[in-house]
Amino acid sequence: MLNNTPAVAEACSLNDLVCEVAVFLNGEMLSQKIELRQTLAPALPRVQMAPVELQQVLVNLLLNAAQAMKDTPRDRRQIDIETRGGDGAVTVSIRRPRLRVSRWSK
Repeated sequence: MLNNTPAVAEACSLNDLVCEVAVFLNGEMLSQKIELRQTLAPALPRVQMAPVELQQVLVNLLLNAAQAMKDTPRDRRQIDIETRGGDGAVTVSIRRPRLRVSRWSK
């Protein structure tokens, strides 16, 4: 997945790339006690892109999200990755659920 060869565009499945990245990062997520939840849209069209470049972007975003959760209680460590299609486009989004913040009064 990660190498120094020039990126070549090809018809790719966004869902397949997301799954490959999830497998690649599985050990890291397990070691940090982070649940990586995937919601993948069915029957997305293939997209012309350089798969290695998108994989690298997804890996970086997921590792950044995981690092940002180092002080999050273990039972709330979760990252959601979702694919969607429509209006002639496909999208992938990565989210961390917001933590409920308690307000303290003096």
